[in-house]
Amino acid sequence: MKERVGDNIRSGMFWTFMERIGTKIVQFALQLLLARILVPEDYGLCALLLAFINIATVLVNSGLNTALIQKKNADSLDFSSVLYLSLGISIAIYVLLFFISPLIAEFFNDTRLCELMRVLSITLVIGAFNSVQLTVLYRKMQFRKLFIANLSGMIVSAVISIGLALMGYGVWSIVIQYLVNRIVITITLFFLVRWIPMLEFSWIRIKSLFNFGWKCMASTFLSTIVTDIYTAVVGKFYTKAQLGTYDTGNKIPSTVSETFTSSLGSVLFPAFSKIQDDIPKLRGLVVKSNKVSSFLIAPIMLALLATAHPLVTILLTEKWIGAVPFLQMACVLYAFYPLHVANIQAINAIGKSGTALNCEIQKKIVDLGFLALMVHFSIYWVALGRVLTSIISLWINMRPNVKFLQYKVQSQIRDVMPTFMIAILMCAAMCSVNLMQFVNTYVELIVKLIIGGIVYFGLSYIFNRKTMLYVFKIVMKKNN
Repeated sequence: MKERVGDNIRSGMFWTFMERIGTKIVQFALQLLLARILVPEDYGLCALLLAFINIATVLVNSGLNTALIQKKNADSLDFSSVLYLSLGISIAIYVLLFFISPLIAEFFNDTRLCELMRVLSITLVIGAFNSVQLTVLYRKMQFRKLFIANLSGMIVSAVISIGLALMGYGVWSIVIQYLVNRIVITITLFFLVRWIPMLEFSWIRIKSLFNFGWKCMASTFLSTIVTDIYTAVVGKFYTKAQLGTYDTGNKIPSTVSETFTSSLGSVLFPAFSKIQDDIPKLRGLVVKSNKVSSFLIAPIMLALLATAHPLVTILLTEKWIGAVPFLQMACVLYAFYPLHVANIQAINAIGKSGTALNCEIQKKIVDLGFLALMVHFSIYWVALGRVLTSIISLWINMRPNVKFLQYKVQSQIRDVMPTFMIAILMCAAMCSVNLMQFVNTYVELIVKLIIGGIVYFGLSYIFNRKTMLYVFKIVMKKNN
């Protein structure tokens, strides 16, 4: 059983990572191209729109999708009931957003938000059906199909978006990209998954799933709404151009980290759920997850921090140089994300969604406290507040697993400490290059990356060899 779960995780991680990295590469390339055509204000407008859409998406899902994955004997009646309820909620929220969009536009002093909101909100209805398709794939751990669908959606929508941007449609090119992407993914999965809902509905099944799912929904809702409150506050207190640079600086490290972290979470939750009654095995998987994810993400984040200035100059041009400090602070924040994910997914997998909700409430109180304090200083202090919150939140997420998994906080820190110490030394070595004079930023970037690679892998081989060899073994192993 343990070997089969391990094989599923390795195979799932491979295809999920391929899906994430494939779509993120296309998405990142799209962002770079659009950033050269559009202006920071366009990205600021889009960030405000997505703040509302993200919150609405959580309400549409209602945590029932997570409950379906966690439920051992879910059947067609469960899936069909969740679909019809999600569709009903999505339509209701769309109608609400349609009518309040003028008020949103008035609040942020930009009439363009009204029509943009009404069009982008259509993704909620499409996403309701798509979310159940994804749940079917996650339960069966058929991540190869997800890879095909998401990559197809991203490529088609990217081509259309670039064309619209070149024709001068501005922020509309970003909005249409999101809409087309969701449509293509849903259509593709319809043929790949071949799941058709039954004409049946059960409130009893919904209530049963909701008993678990509402806590997951509340946790996700709190996380989403606080993140989007940051966006709304920055958009209200500062200019939309400042919001654009703040959001773009955050997106580069978040794209990299969440590519891996979301892949990890998508695979770990169903895998953890399968062995939820075997605490020693579950603890062992969490230990391996922490070590492997930190070994991969920590050096990438700190390398991005060290190369932020030349990277932004090369990829986004000088007009985006204001995004550099936000990028650097976000790199510190996202370096810890895989540890957050492993701990929370383990808590949910053993059915302790109430504990996960309590953790989320505590974290968001801290988060909003820092926001209320920092917003009165400057936008840079707002970004710094998010970093400090992330560090405190990590301790909050780790603490319950002292009881549930007998995995102490100090043990978790000790497991990843060698990786983080080596990554910090690597970053310091890369930053020391700033004292040198270079012909151009391309040479500076290349030299920093070479030095970083030599230092990180050299020190890892000496001081963290066991973890390094284990990661290489996973990477080299053939996946089915």
